[in-house]
Amino acid sequence: MGALAPVVMGAVAACASGAPPPAELDAGVEPRDVAIATERATRIDGPYQLVFGWRLNDSGRRVGGRGVARLAPPYRARLDLFTENGETAAVAALVAGEVRLGRGMEEELVPPPPLLWASLGVLHAGRDASLLGAGAADGPGILLRYGLGDGGELRFRVADRAVRGAEVIRGGHVVERVRVEGGAGLDRFPRKANYRDLAAFRELTVTLESVQRVPSHPEEIWHPGR
Repeated sequence: MGALAPVVMGAVAACASGAPPPAELDAGVEPRDVAIATERATRIDGPYQLVFGWRLNDSGRRVGGRGVARLAPPYRARLDLFTENGETAAVAALVAGEVRLGRGMEEELVPPPPLLWASLGVLHAGRDASLLGAGAADGPGILLRYGLGDGGELRFRVADRAVRGAEVIRGGHVVERVRVEGGAGLDRFPRKANYRDLAAFRELTVTLESVQRVPSHPEEIWHPGR
């Protein structure tokens, strides 16, 4: 997407990695202000069509191809993945915090909505998430911490009002993670995104090929299961 990175799935670790609490922020940094500014800066600002390459490693089974992401404001995304021989591999729509699957798709293969949005460079924690605070990141930027309704924790790494990564933590361990490259300033979308499901040994890497701003998208694309 200017560098894309939509749906990404994956894992490459035999067990979930530990998630130590982030270090304290410098005085004067207000987490809510950072969250609001990043949300506004990364919100989808118009209709786009993104073309990308994708590679899935599912417990050693490797497959890949090309895909298309169609985006519309404020938070709508339609994702279509195709294999190298042109067959449809996956179809899903993301509307705010709701994932709508195409027929035959398995729900457990789809990352949580906040991580899907993060793979597109968008900060959207969702209605069920509440901002807990923030801490210093291991590297540039800060970690925004959100509590989830089921007791888990969601963390976004942000810098210069851009999303650099996100992870879901349960029981003190990272269980799912997204990392993105690029996607700041004039590069509206990440150049590359990598999603890992650390328990399922599944990893999806998406590399942006092209970005096009388009007039609009048909309403029916947001309902792939119909």
